[in-house]
Amino acid sequence: MYEFTEDCMIHIPQIDEEHRKLFQIINDALSLVKTTEDISGIAQSLLLHLKDYANTHFAHEEAYMEQIHDPELPLQKKEHAEFAEKINSFILDKSSKEAARASFEELLSYLVRWLYHHILSSDMMIGKMSAVEGTSEDPFAFTDKYKTGIDLVDKEHRRLFEIIKETNDLIQNDLLHDKYDEIMRLLVKLKDYTQFHFADEEMLMEKMHYPELAAQKRAHTAFVERLVEIDLSELDDMDNNQQTYLLELIQFLLGWLSNHIIGMDKKIAVYMDEMKKSLKNLKETECYDVEKYTYSLLHQTRQLEYFYCQLVEEENPEPDQTYYHVSRRPMVHQMAYFNIGRGFPKELMDGHWCYVLKDFGSKMLVIPCTSIKEDSPEATEYELDIRAKIRKYPIRSRMQLSDMRVVDLQRLDIRKRFCNVITDKKEIENHIKHIIFDEDDEY
Repeated sequence: MYEFTEDCMIHIPQIDEEHRKLFQIINDALSLVKTTEDISGIAQSLLLHLKDYANTHFAHEEAYMEQIHDPELPLQKKEHAEFAEKINSFILDKSSKEAARASFEELLSYLVRWLYHHILSSDMMIGKMSAVEGTSEDPFAFTDKYKTGIDLVDKEHRRLFEIIKETNDLIQNDLLHDKYDEIMRLLVKLKDYTQFHFADEEMLMEKMHYPELAAQKRAHTAFVERLVEIDLSELDDMDNNQQTYLLELIQFLLGWLSNHIIGMDKKIAVYMDEMKKSLKNLKETECYDVEKYTYSLLHQTRQLEYFYCQLVEEENPEPDQTYYHVSRRPMVHQMAYFNIGRGFPKELMDGHWCYVLKDFGSKMLVIPCTSIKEDSPEATEYELDIRAKIRKYPIRSRMQLSDMRVVDLQRLDIRKRFCNVITDKKEIENHIKHIIFDEDDEY
């Protein structure tokens, strides 16, 4: 099923509602195809319904654009005619029931792709062009209203504005009579840089798990396709209309970019700011070490990158068949630092010193340990105070037997030293057997 999402809204109520209805008609048709054995009889009826509604919608859309004197009206009429022609020229494959279903599904898939493309690249600009022309400020200036606050994105947006301005200046230069080659060069440059920018932007969104990434990709694809479709070979046949055609093209490119930045790209920065605000609030409580949290998160992210981007790629197996080989490992009866996140939410992203009780090769049986402070209460039944050494310095630590667990060796943090435990190993084992298994030393 195809969803009419927020990114498809152009915020003109009647047009948005009619777009939603078109999606519904196509979805209903897809559902009917899947549940009906023989679609030959109903395909024509569905197509007729879709055609009639599309024509009604196109008429409303064109009337609205004519009312506001939208310069994109000729392009809209052309695209609407192409849609109608596709439906009118469609011939259902009736060689078999399966063939009929396949050909009809293929048509519906095409119509949905066309609809997404048309909404995101053309309809999204309804009413935007005249606004650009009527403003007192330089429409090609990359002003503060376009800044997202993300340096990379803003830098690349600024460059896109510059290329569009460069193209516009060339078109407006009356001293140049044959502008075809140079304009073509700039438009190719614009297309290439746009694709470069979109790739950077999408990579950024992927890294932060941005929830509207799919909507952004659809909009980017529609815009690039619009650039690819530009056929300047037709300029030779336009004669005196060349200037008008090119200026309208610039207005479209500038209007789409402006609208996309303000309507969609700025939301990326809002999403990032929400996380920054949360970290700032945490820091201000003076109860949580934000710097330590972010450093720990960075370390874990780098570990993930190393595992998936290097180990898996080098060894070329499935990820679950790839093993993280540590350069050194603790021995039984030592303490080591594992990223196990023992408590929530206090220790959401941090690790713990753990006593290594058993080594299983790729996994270890460990007991998390906590520090003993001056005001710490006496150890409970399921705790055990032990003595250890970090380098030559003696320390005291408290084993949390209730949190005993088997952990993957990949959770070992080799940035920290291993600690030798002074408390007798037999004493620790006897305590565990007595508390956990209700067994005494005589066993």
